[in-house]
Amino acid sequence: MAYFKNAKLLENARKPRSPESETVNYLVQIEGVMDAHIHALTMHENRVRRAGTDARKEKEDGQGSDEESIQERATQLELLVRNVHEEIAAQQAGLAIDKDASMIMEKLLTVSTPAQIRQFGASLRGYFVFLSTHRFGSHVLQKYLAIA
Repeated sequence: MAYFKNAKLLENARKPRSPESETVNYLVQIEGVMDAHIHALTMHENRVRRAGTDARKEKEDGQGSDEESIQERATQLELLVRNVHEEIAAQQAGLAIDKDASMIMEKLLTVSTPAQIRQFGASLRGYFVFLSTHRFGSHVLQKYLAIA
């Protein structure tokens, strides 16, 4: 007995090509940099929220980080995310089914712009059925749907 009610639906699902190993290696290498930027920006936002004030008040109290440094980190993260999206173009569906790349793709989606998320969704067109049943692809698809 098949797990799926309509086994033919899964049989006709398009499977993406496996991603290029160089692209997966690239994502693994930049993950730490991306995590560091995300962590620094999140910590800053949390401090501001906890203090119930803006970053200038934090700076006066000696508790906050330098506003210019935070702006620079935000700009660097924005550039990194843009470069990653350019690098992985046309391989998103394949990267979604890779064990290592799929987790990085989820992180990437959380810091992507609405335009980048739309482009990402367009690149998955035709693979939704396969990704929804894949061990790793389903997590990336779920993150995309939650954000979109």
